Amino acid sequence: HLGLAAHHRKAGRTGPSAFHLDRAQRYAVLFRRVCSAHIGADGQPYYLWPFADYYERHADDVGHANYNVLFAGACHRENMVFTAADMAAFRGTFRRILTGDGRVPHRMIDGTDLDNVSDCVHYWHLLDIDDPALLARSLAYYSRNRDSILDLVTIGFVLHSLGRLV
Repeated sequence: HLGLAAHHRKAGRTGPSAFHLDRAQRYAVLFRRVCSAHIGADGQPYYLWPFADYYERHADDVGHANYNVLFAGACHRENMVFTAADMAAFRGTFRRILTGDGRVPHRMIDGTDLDNVSDCVHYWHLLDIDDPALLARSLAYYSRNRDSILDLVTIGFVLHSLGRLV
């Protein structure tokens, strides 16, 4: 909806743009409402959120959470619902997911495991733009795994955004 709103805004169509912005706002408010704030042993904030009530899971899996983080970041860039503090909490969640040596030891964002869910972290890498230590973990992840073109492209985008890759 954010992309569609921008497309209509660029084309000068305010009605469709307003409709899509309203939908994005509603989704953002709903997602933000289910994010529960926590403080880690390191004193850093992090968020946990459920996957979906009808699956009766208490936490999202790392792979599906990619899309939540991507959406929250896009909303933050549009000054919609998510604040800098929210983004710091999402970075805190990523720090808990990704070890310093580039491993993802658990498949769920709360540190538990469940079979048949993804542990892909490609969109989580976008959080690295504001955190050099997290970027180092992402680079370790890619060095260790090298199995996803999406990870390479996303990390490349982050490095380019930081002026470290031309």
